[in-house]
Amino acid sequence: MRVKRARRRGIYPAKGQATMNDVKRLVLNGEVILAMRAFREIHGVSAKEARDAVDRIASSEKKSE
Repeated sequence: MRVKRARRRGIYPAKGQATMNDVKRLVLNGEVILAMRAFREIHGVSAKEARDAVDRIASSEKKSE
């Protein structure tokens, strides 16, 4: 349900269209759960692996600010 609403709002890409740029954008906008879902869609990994990856992306983005 969350993904459908996010797609309607234009903040989540269409099914099968997610990219790592989308994941980074979602992280920067505080949409961590959506970023995890996009990461899982792209890479086909577990929720834990996606969470770890999104956490790494978030910390690297904070360092670059």
